[in-house]
Amino acid sequence: MDPASTPADQMTLDSKLHWNVFGALVFSLSPVSCFVFLRRFRADSTWRPLRWPTLAAGAITVASVVLMAIGPTRPPAAPNAFNAWNGVLQRAFIVTYLGWIFIFAWRLRTRGDTKRH
Repeated sequence: MDPASTPADQMTLDSKLHWNVFGALVFSLSPVSCFVFLRRFRADSTWRPLRWPTLAAGAITVASVVLMAIGPTRPPAAPNAFNAWNGVLQRAFIVTYLGWIFIFAWRLRTRGDTKRH
């Protein structure tokens, strides 16, 4: 992938795919998955303990995506105050979403252990 400071008209195909296709899919569909599961967790008493962590993960990931989309500028525009924080917002998204996946997976694993005994 090209450096983030590369102007769009000078990016390689790999970078364009990374930024415009796959990045857009991951960063837009990850929060959606939180809210889809939140609906299911509210309906099933077995999964109700995951309601609040799922709601928090969904809200944080949505806020991160919105701030990353509207805040920073890309070359040739001059950087603004959000550019310096873009990496922090991206890491907040990733850590929150992967943390939620870990909690979900842990719950699936422990739920499976109780059914085997």
